[in-house]
Amino acid sequence: MTVRQRPTRFVAREADLREAVGAAGPHALVQRFERPLAHLSCGGLAVDGRVHGLVVARFRRTWPVRSGAAAFAETVEPPDGLAARVAALVGALQWRGIFELEVLVLDGGRTCAIDFNPRVFGWLALAIASGADLPGAWLDSLLGRDPAPGQGRAGMRYRWEDGDVCNAAWHLRRGELREVARVLRPARGVTHAHFRLSDPGPLPARALWVLRRRGDRR
Repeated sequence: MTVRQRPTRFVAREADLREAVGAAGPHALVQRFERPLAHLSCGGLAVDGRVHGLVVARFRRTWPVRSGAAAFAETVEPPDGLAARVAALVGALQWRGIFELEVLVLDGGRTCAIDFNPRVFGWLALAIASGADLPGAWLDSLLGRDPAPGQGRAGMRYRWEDGDVCNAAWHLRRGELREVARVLRPARGVTHAHFRLSDPGPLPARALWVLRRRGDRR
């Protein structure tokens, strides 16, 4: 028994859809592609029917570009009514623990949920940096203490290093030099997925893992 993660595929033609579904095996989820006004992700901790420490991040860039994970994100204030709807959905699912819910904001003020992840999520470092220590609160709950993760602050930013490098390469192949410069432009106060001055090891380890994975694919 093995677990294999299959990335999201964007298809625009019927022939591409047939190929993508065939490669996915016996089970596949097909979703209509939307061009949202904003791509939001809601991270929090669900305990005893309540959501603690809800943090909302807006994805500025993703990798893959059209339908991937957060390559660059920024915490924002939750739109009106979103926190209540997130709590209602998590309660209906009877989930307990850390979660992530991705939401698209469409025209006319509509929102639609596209992905619920019942697990620790990729931009968790941003949630912690914004003031919501979700892992610490989850451990407190498991130890019988009152979970108090804190409230996430808006305006905090996050970068997934290899995701943004891939973003830049994607635009470079298309000759979009202005977009390449925008992706690679340094930003202040950014929480990185792997890099820390106090702990430099994870970034080169990640780079070696990515290079080895690409070599295995070839």
